[in-house]
Amino acid sequence: MYTETIFLLVQKTTIQPYLFQVLSATFYFNSILPPIIPKFLPLIASLYAAKRILLMLALSKTHYLLNQAKRNRKMNTLNKTTSSQKAINILFALGLTAITTNTFINKPSTVDFEHITVKSLKVLESSGHPRIVIANSEFSPKGIYKGKEFVDVGSRPGMIFYNDEGTENGGLIFMGKEKDGKVSHGLHMSFDRYNQDQTMTLQHIEEDDYMVTGMRIIDRSTLPIAEQIALEKANENGDLNAKKKLEELEKQGMLSANNRAFYGTLNGDAMLKLHDKQGQTRIRMIVDKEGIAKLEFLDAQGNMVLRLPDDQKL
Repeated sequence: MYTETIFLLVQKTTIQPYLFQVLSATFYFNSILPPIIPKFLPLIASLYAAKRILLMLALSKTHYLLNQAKRNRKMNTLNKTTSSQKAINILFALGLTAITTNTFINKPSTVDFEHITVKSLKVLESSGHPRIVIANSEFSPKGIYKGKEFVDVGSRPGMIFYNDEGTENGGLIFMGKEKDGKVSHGLHMSFDRYNQDQTMTLQHIEEDDYMVTGMRIIDRSTLPIAEQIALEKANENGDLNAKKKLEELEKQGMLSANNRAFYGTLNGDAMLKLHDKQGQTRIRMIVDKEGIAKLEFLDAQGNMVLRLPDDQKL
């Protein structure tokens, strides 16, 4: 009975080598000692085995507690490191948020630059509408009416002005080059009528043998240029209603853009020219490139009615 108990106990412990020695001794004494003594040997072996088991359990518990303590220290160190990293991350996030908020709320009213290089520069109103656009040939703006693009006017490097509603109302453009011995050069500053095209220009243009420098005044209708261009595009696409509307506007003189005055030089002649409402020249004051001065008056059909000095034949 005791022997069977010990065998079961041996199978469930980690001290099997020790107990096998005890059991071997027990079986040996059973065979050589008087019958009464061997009866106590299983009990002694069981007590010895129990002692060893308790000792091993105590050692295992101690080993477990030591390992647990090490793990706890590691976890405490890890927790402290994690807590420190969390604190750093929180402080970093708060600092970044503060900087971002300060950037948006307290925007600097003035920023100084010694040099700035751009291909396009836009000055906007608080509404988002443009006020001035400065651009090169690649990024020159399209025609804008009330803040929206409505026509592609091609390349026009320079500066474009806009009114309070975001509609183009003037600008300064310039270009120039020589190709195959021919000069193509121009500077043009214009001021537009409200919702229409240019009514006053300051310009200098050179093209082959043609050269003009001066100020020009032009009459424009009250028809918004965006509506006029929309009708013209519809007419080109075969819209009969648009064609009829354009014919009516033409009869009313709403599509005309007539010169009213010019002061400057044209191919070497200095002159002042005044025109009637239909664009017909009525007065010319000229000092030509040869130095000859003259004053001419014309009728509505362009016929000369008076020339000064009057000693010249008409």
